[in-house]
Amino acid sequence: MLRQSKLPLISSIILSFLLVQCGTYDGDNSQSLAEHRDDTPHATSQTVSISNPAVQRTPQDSAARSSPANATSGQPGQASSSGGTAPSGPVTPAPLEHPDPRTWQAYVDRTYHFRIAYPPYITIKHVSDAERAQLTPVPLAATYFQDGRNELAALAPPLFSIRIFANESQQPVADWLVASGLLNREAGWIAEPFTGANVSGVKVVSPTLMAPGWFLYVRHKGFVFQLTPLGEDADRMLSTFALTQ
Repeated sequence: MLRQSKLPLISSIILSFLLVQCGTYDGDNSQSLAEHRDDTPHATSQTVSISNPAVQRTPQDSAARSSPANATSGQPGQASSSGGTAPSGPVTPAPLEHPDPRTWQAYVDRTYHFRIAYPPYITIKHVSDAERAQLTPVPLAATYFQDGRNELAALAPPLFSIRIFANESQQPVADWLVASGLLNREAGWIAEPFTGANVSGVKVVSPTLMAPGWFLYVRHKGFVFQLTPLGEDADRMLSTFALTQ
């Protein structure tokens, strides 16, 4: 009887122990779940901070963004709006490229029977009678091709000049040069044959004169042409010079 009366008591103790263990296990799970849920709002807040630059911007950053010195105004060494770096120092413009002489505009003189092509930046000056009167010998006509890109072109030597002298007796160029005083052999001037792209004549070189220091003379009909190329594109202009009928 005693052994039977103890069985319900022992069963009650075992059942109570099991209930206590189950309650502890459920509490641990509840705590773990609560900790995981508590992490979720922190993760969401961190994501908002990253996606919103205003949350992370410090007062120093704001001052740097609003400073004129950091504006992309082309200052040396600063980043440009395109992501590159502004050049540090003056920018050298690319050299001007002139088209082929065959595409240049041609100057045609029907009085003295010649033509010549010139680049697009050239301005043409017909020398006045007063200016020609100061030259020795006095030419019948003179045309200067000046560099129109130069504001002081009128004061500078022309890029290319053509002076036309009378040669009514149609003397050979070498003889005419001696008679006109344009070949001063005593000063060491040298005359040598010249053959160009379209014309032939005499090249006179002076050891004492400044640039260009040499001149070309071509005879045609009753005239002698003095051609003086000087500077950029002058040689290409000379290659286009031709006599007409």
